[in-house]
Amino acid sequence: IPMTDTSAVDLSPATCLRRLTGLAYSHALTQLRLPPSLVKLGGSTLSYSALTTLDLSATQITVIGDDFLTGSRKVTALALPATLTTVGDRFASGTALGTVDLSGTSLATAGRSFLRDCFSLTTVKLPPTLRSLGCYAFHSAPLTEADLSRTRLASLDDCFMANCSRLASVQLPATLTRIGDSAFAACTRLTAVDLSHTGVVKAG
Repeated sequence: IPMTDTSAVDLSPATCLRRLTGLAYSHALTQLRLPPSLVKLGGSTLSYSALTTLDLSATQITVIGDDFLTGSRKVTALALPATLTTVGDRFASGTALGTVDLSGTSLATAGRSFLRDCFSLTTVKLPPTLRSLGCYAFHSAPLTEADLSRTRLASLDDCFMANCSRLASVQLPATLTRIGDSAFAACTRLTAVDLSHTGVVKAG
C-alpha cells in the first residue's frame, strides 16, 4: 500500500480486516487507527514511519512480523494487546521508545535485535510467558537495570545486552541454563551477576 504522502490512516471501519502489511516507508504517516478484528501484522508493516504513538491494545493481534517499527525513530509510546504471543526480528529497533511494557501480553517468542539501538530506552517490563528472546535483544540500549526474573527464558543469546554501558543491575530467571558469547560485553557498570538461583551450565 503506497502511502508516502498520507499522514493519517483510519482502518477502524474495516471490521473484517484480519491481516495488515505494506505500510512500510510511509514517511508522512503520523496517525493510524486499526480495527479490533486484526490478528496479524506482517513484516515491515510500519517501519520507517513518522508515527509518534501507536495503540494496538484494542486489537486481537497474536503475531507481528519482522521489522515492525524498525527505523521509526519518532515513536515514543506503544501499547500492545494481551493476545500478543510472537514478534519477529528487529521488532522496534532504532526507535525512541523510552518504556516498553509487555507485562500484560502473552508474549512467548521474540526474534533477534528485539529492541536494539533504542536510544531512549530506560524501562522494559517482560511477561512471565516469555520463553525465547533472540541475540542482540537490547544491544546498545541505555537501560540501567534489567529484570528478567519473572520470565521463562532458558538462554540469553549472543550479545544479548552487549554495549549497554549504563547497565548496573540484572536479575535472571531460575529457568536460565545458558548465557551466550558476549551477552554482557562492554557493560562497564555491571560489576556482578547472581547465577546462584539459576541452572546455568554454560556461559560464553
